[in-house]
Amino acid sequence: MNELNEETRCEIVKSIKAEYDARAAFGLGKYGITLSEHYADIFKRLQHLKEELMDATLYIEWTMIKMSDQETEKQKLISDIETIQFELSSVCQEVEPCVNVVSKIETTCGNCENPIGNNFKFCPHCGCKIKYE
Repeated sequence: MNELNEETRCEIVKSIKAEYDARAAFGLGKYGITLSEHYADIFKRLQHLKEELMDATLYIEWTMIKMSDQETEKQKLISDIETIQFELSSVCQEVEPCVNVVSKIETTCGNCENPIGNNFKFCPHCGCKIKYE
């Protein structure tokens, strides 16, 4: 695993500190006191922490289920792509001989009888209009 460079670590720490500061300001606004001034005893604080951690496990489980669903969908899409690639390969193998035959058919001008390409409307040699059958 790559180590984070010093600048990235500093930015991460700054980000977390900013979140703690915002959370502290929210708590002060909601309760009117800081956490250290809060009257709850240690057991009430531990109970609150336990409930918060239980909520966190629910978020973790939900995230894991979503990630698993996404991985399953990703694997299904990969399988579908591989199936399509295989089928396309089979079709190409069937069509290739026909393409080779058609590309070898040489059209000739009905007027000057010189060979011309398959998509010409006029003979590049004599200028007559080409009639395809």
